Amino acid sequence: MFPLYNNIVMNLLNVFKKALEKEFCLISILIMIGMAAFLPNLFRHDLWEPDELRCAEVAREVLVDGHWIVPHLEGEVYPDKPPLYFWLVTLFSYCFGGLNTFSIRLPSALAGIGGILITFFFGKQLGNKWTGLIASLILAAMPCYFTMSITARMDILLTFFVSSAFYCFYLAYSGNSSWFYLLFYFLMGMGTLTKGPIGFFIPFLTVLSYLLGRREWKNILQLRLLSGFLIFAGTVASWVVPAIIIGGRDYAYQILFHQNVDRYIGGWNHQNPFTYYFKVLPIILMPWTPLLPAVFVLWFSEWRMRNNSAHQGGRPQASSFRTPQSAFPIMWLITTFVFLSCSGSRGRIYLLPVLPAVALAMASTLNTLFDSLLIARRSLLESRVTKISYFVIPCLFIAGAVSTPLIIKHNRPSLFTLSLPILGILGVGSVVCVILTIYKVYKASFIAFVATVLITSFTFSFQVLPVISQDRSVRMLFAEISRFTKEKDDLCTYLIPETVGYSYYWGDVLKRISTEEELRRFLEGNSRAFCLMKERHYRNIMQDPDSPISVVLKMRASGIRFVLVTAGAPNAE
Repeated sequence: MFPLYNNIVMNLLNVFKKALEKEFCLISILIMIGMAAFLPNLFRHDLWEPDELRCAEVAREVLVDGHWIVPHLEGEVYPDKPPLYFWLVTLFSYCFGGLNTFSIRLPSALAGIGGILITFFFGKQLGNKWTGLIASLILAAMPCYFTMSITARMDILLTFFVSSAFYCFYLAYSGNSSWFYLLFYFLMGMGTLTKGPIGFFIPFLTVLSYLLGRREWKNILQLRLLSGFLIFAGTVASWVVPAIIIGGRDYAYQILFHQNVDRYIGGWNHQNPFTYYFKVLPIILMPWTPLLPAVFVLWFSEWRMRNNSAHQGGRPQASSFRTPQSAFPIMWLITTFVFLSCSGSRGRIYLLPVLPAVALAMASTLNTLFDSLLIARRSLLESRVTKISYFVIPCLFIAGAVSTPLIIKHNRPSLFTLSLPILGILGVGSVVCVILTIYKVYKASFIAFVATVLITSFTFSFQVLPVISQDRSVRMLFAEISRFTKEKDDLCTYLIPETVGYSYYWGDVLKRISTEEELRRFLEGNSRAFCLMKERHYRNIMQDPDSPISVVLKMRASGIRFVLVTAGAPNAE
C-alpha cells in the first residue's frame, strides 16, 4: 500500500517540477501571487490622508468637471503632478462602477504586478529564468513594495515605467533589436507623465553611468539619441503643450520649473539631511537588508576578477563568475541613490525605484547560495558572507515576532489580539526557514520565507489596516454628516487648512472660511447652511454669548475632535 502512495506522490512531484520548468507556468504563478496579494486589499480600508485622498479628489474633479488636461484640486489648478495617474483612475472608474477605493488604487496594484513581471524578465535576461524568479519573489516579499502596491500614489507606477525602461535598454544593449532603444525613450516619457522629470533622469543617468563606467564610448553613440529624444519629447509634449496653452503662463512656470527644478534644488518639501537615505534604505529593503553586504562583496569580487583578467591580457571565463548579473542593477542602485541624495527634497518613498534593482542584485547573490558549484568556486569569505547574511534574515524575524507583542500591548492595546495570529505566522515560518537553512536546503528555505512574508503582509493589510484606517479617515464623519444634511445644503469648513479628503467625501468642493466674521455671514439667515470645525475652535467661538450657532454633531475622526454647527441658538452641549 505504501509503495503505491509513494509512487503517486513522486509522480505528482515530477509533474509539478516539469511544469515549473516551463516559463509560462512561472509567469502565471507570479501573476496569481500579485493578484492574490494586492487586489483583495484595495477596498478593505479607507483612503488615507493626505496623499490618497488628494489623488481621489483630483480624479473626482476630472470626472465631474472634465479637467483632463490641467488637473484641478478643490476647484483650483493643481500643478504638482502630471495627470497620467489621474487619467488611469478615471478610466477604471468608468469600468468599475464609479470612483471608489478599488478604482482609485487599481493603477498601483496593476503597476505592482507589472513590476514583478518586468523583474522576472529582466532577471532572466541577466542570468536565467530562475534568476528572474528569485528576483521577482524578493521584490514581491518587500513589505514596502507590497504596501505601495495597494496605495493610491504615483510612486509604484513610476517604478514600473523606470524598470521597464531599464529592461528595454538592456535588451537592446545585449544584442537584441535596436528598436528597444526607442521603446526605452518612450517609457521614460511615460515615467515623466507619471511623476515629472525624475522619470527621465533616473534611467538616462543610470545608463550613461553604466556605459561610462565600462568605458564603452561607442555604445553611447549607438543609443539612437536623436530619434530617441524626439520620441521622448513627443510623448511628453502630447500633454505639456496643450496643458500650457490651457493653463497659461503661471501653470507653465509651475509645472516646468517650480515643481521640478526649484523642488530639486531648493527642496521646500521633505527637507531632510544629506545622510537621510543612508538611514532609510535599510528600512525600505526589509526584510532583505542583511543581504546587502553579500551583494557588494560578490560584486567587488567579480569586478576584481574582471580587472585582473584584463591586466593579464586574458578573458574571464563565463563559468567562473557571473559578471553581468550584478553590474547593471548595482549601477542602477548607486546612480539613483546619489541623484536623489543630491536633491534638496528627500522623502522615504522617493527611493522606491531602487527596489527592483536591489531584488535583481540579491537574486544574483542567492544564486551562489543555491548553486553548490558556484559556491565551490567562490572564496571562503564570499561563501561565509552570503550564508551568514541569508541566515540572519529569518533570525531577525523570529526576534521581531517574539518582541513585537509586548510593544503593541504597551502602545496599541486594541491591536494586540489582532496581531497575535499574524506574529504567529511570522514566527513559525521564520523558524521553519532557520531549520531548513541549517540543513542547507536553501531553495526550500527561500520559498518558505517568501511565503511567510507574503502571507504576513497580506494578513496584516487585510485584518489590521482597516482598524488603523478608522483613526486616519474622515469617511465615517461625512457618513454621519449626511444624516443631518440634504443634497443641496451648504457646507463649509472653518480654520481647517487641509480639506482635500473632506471635499472628496462630501462630493463637492468645500468652501473654506478663515475668520469668524465670514462664518457669521455664511450661517446668517440660512437654516440649511452647516460648518465643520475643530472642537477647540468651536469653544473659542462659544466664548461670545451672542454667537448664533448650535451643535448638530460631535465626532472624532482622523485623530481630531470635530463639531458640526448650524445657525440657531447655542446648544446645551
